[in-house]
Amino acid sequence: TPLPAVAPPAAAPTPPQADAAATAEDGAEAMDSEGGGDVVDSPAAPVVAAPPPLEVRPVEDLREPKRTTQEYQERWTSLSKCLSGSATISVHLRFLASHCAADRTILKNIKESLDTRNSVCHSATILANAIMHAGTTQDTFLRDNLDWLSKANNWAKFSATAGLGVIHRGHLSQGRALMEPYLPSGASPSVSPYSEGGALYALGLIHVSAGSDIMPFLTQSLRAAASPTIQHGACLGLGLAGLGGGGEGCFQDIKDVLYSDNAVAGEAAGLGMGMLMAGQGAGDQ
Repeated sequence: TPLPAVAPPAAAPTPPQADAAATAEDGAEAMDSEGGGDVVDSPAAPVVAAPPPLEVRPVEDLREPKRTTQEYQERWTSLSKCLSGSATISVHLRFLASHCAADRTILKNIKESLDTRNSVCHSATILANAIMHAGTTQDTFLRDNLDWLSKANNWAKFSATAGLGVIHRGHLSQGRALMEPYLPSGASPSVSPYSEGGALYALGLIHVSAGSDIMPFLTQSLRAAASPTIQHGACLGLGLAGLGGGGEGCFQDIKDVLYSDNAVAGEAAGLGMGMLMAGQGAGDQ
């Protein structure tokens, strides 16, 4: 008996996506073979330029240019003036000198209306002049009335000389030269201890809180002084010049004056020690 014919198996259905992809591939192959179209190229990636090579410089070129000793000294001097406060003091001095508005006519009228034998009012007028012209370097009234000024005696002469320090306060560059005629001379005995003591006190007033340059001279004057009045002025001058600085080099010298059991010199020594150690908190001294 003949076998029945067997039908071939049916092909599996093709998914729609596969049909579309196959169709597109067949179309592309047909276009390539026929030359019927152009292929669009994809955009090219941007070209990045290579960084320039690093410049290699010798170490000597990177260092600060060499400067002379004079240039460094000028820099150091300017920095020292700023840190020490002398630059500010100089500017303040010029400002007060150029803006002085004191009326000397007032002093002239006071002087003429007073009895020349009245020492109290005489001293008060001198002190008024110092306060009116404090820090201005204007000492014209004193220079114009030297005969009247010379009538001061004893402690009035001390105060009159010290008043110059008030007038020239901050005049650091010329302070000692201005007071030179009144300062004690170690080569000769003291002629006027009140003027010399007042001059040392005036140096302290001129260099108050900025006396690093004048303190060695004041210390030497204190050691050489034999008069309690000169010691009085030197102690006050040292205290003002080294105000709050501790005064390691001169503190012991002032302390020795304090222990000398002299009322005039000891009073100024106590004040000078207090000014030197102001704010130090060194109670053990």
